[in-house]
Amino acid sequence: MEKAEMNIEKLLEHPFINKAAVAAALFPNQKYPKQTLNNKLNEVIAGTGKQRMTEQDKTRVRALIKRFIEEIR
Repeated sequence: MEKAEMNIEKLLEHPFINKAAVAAALFPNQKYPKQTLNNKLNEVIAGTGKQRMTEQDKTRVRALIKRFIEEIR
C-alpha cells in the first residue's frame, strides 16, 4: 500500500483539530504560540520576510500526530 503524503497545513485547518493545543506543544517557549502557528500557516509578513512552516515544524507536527495515534490505540 502506498503511503500518503500528509499536508500539514491542510490538516491543521481541519475543524476537529484544536490549533491552540497543537501550537502550545509546538512552540512551548513562545509567549503567544497560537499566534505564531497562525502566522506561519497564513505566511504573515514579519521582519524581513514571510513566516512559513519549516521542515522542523512539520516534523514536530507529525510527531505530535503519531503520539496522539499511539495514545488512542
